[in-house]
Amino acid sequence: MLTTTQPGVIHSYDYVRLYAKVSGFLQGQAVDIGDTVERGQVIARVFAPEIQQQVEQTAAAVEQARAGVVQAEATVTVAQAEVTTAEAEVKEREAQVGEYIARRKYRQKEFIRYNELATTRVIDQRTADEKQDDFESAKAGEDVAITAVQTAKGRLAKALARRRESQGRRPRGPRQPLCGRSEASGRPDIRGIHPSDRAIRRHRDRAELS
Repeated sequence: MLTTTQPGVIHSYDYVRLYAKVSGFLQGQAVDIGDTVERGQVIARVFAPEIQQQVEQTAAAVEQARAGVVQAEATVTVAQAEVTTAEAEVKEREAQVGEYIARRKYRQKEFIRYNELATTRVIDQRTADEKQDDFESAKAGEDVAITAVQTAKGRLAKALARRRESQGRRPRGPRQPLCGRSEASGRPDIRGIHPSDRAIRRHRDRAELS
């Protein structure tokens, strides 16, 4: 039987062209022509310094935003404490008004009764004048208590306004994540991972066999 050896190249009937998702520098190539590969195997690594810088800047912005959130939450907590204190003060002042009203009514009736007795000369006029002074003092105390209620309500209104303002100024995190993994393929994708993931600091874009 006659045999011969000739040079040649074997081509696959089915083939696919692979491209990196982003442009960059080739960091490493794990396979070569003719090597057998499996689905999901990393065949090359591409480093994109511009995207890496963007990732790190976004991570820093996220940390800054988180610090702002912590500060805003503390402001809200303080504002809520002020509201609670102001509400308690309003209730206390209103209770005092009730006490002063009751005292004023008692002094008023007492004054009227003593004044009638003084008119009929049953008691000395000086005693009736003293009861009048007590009544006027009670009336003044009632007015002061009512004013104190209005002042407390004013402080409560200001505390509520500060609480609303602090809640409205609470910063929000970024709406669009920067980088991550594709839900369909599980491969790194610059659109899917939350910037708070520590892995973004070491992120390298990969070109993988799909």
